[in-house]
Amino acid sequence: SRSIDFAKKVLGITLEPRTVFEVLEEKGTGSFDVVSYFGVLEHVSDPADQIACAVELLAPGGLLVVEVPNAESFSVMADKFFPDSVVRQMVPSDHVTLYSEKTLLTLARRSGLKAEAMWFIGLDFYNLILHLGMRIPGFLESDICGKLLGLNNQLQRIFDAEGMSDQILFVARKRQK
Repeated sequence: SRSIDFAKKVLGITLEPRTVFEVLEEKGTGSFDVVSYFGVLEHVSDPADQIACAVELLAPGGLLVVEVPNAESFSVMADKFFPDSVVRQMVPSDHVTLYSEKTLLTLARRSGLKAEAMWFIGLDFYNLILHLGMRIPGFLESDICGKLLGLNNQLQRIFDAEGMSDQILFVARKRQK
């Protein structure tokens, strides 16, 4: 795929276009220093099983890097408030699970991982603008919308600082033996 080719040519890394279960069977326990899930865990019905397999793939001291939707985000609140115009987080056919800081920490602890870092990042204010644009004719072309979009970065930083961003980036380390 183009993503795999891009990663190899531009970043010099090899991506594994298979499931973690297939990789574990082929490569064996402790084969990787980093296993990442970006935009994946919210789509699987058994994330604990995925994480358990990833932990097996990690060498001692290896890192698990996860990016998932935040169940406690402003975007989730907006999607609930505007259920007829769900934009991103609450799409039932796409997202099986949303996560919180607490669920990620619990998942890591139960998997024998030590939490290292967590960042909240998102497009929550932009998500709200999209909802308003779908509800209010002419809003997206209005001066008020332009002014609000001009404040997007400052307002999003508030959501991020409050842990209300629509995405959580989480890093955990496999304990040394």
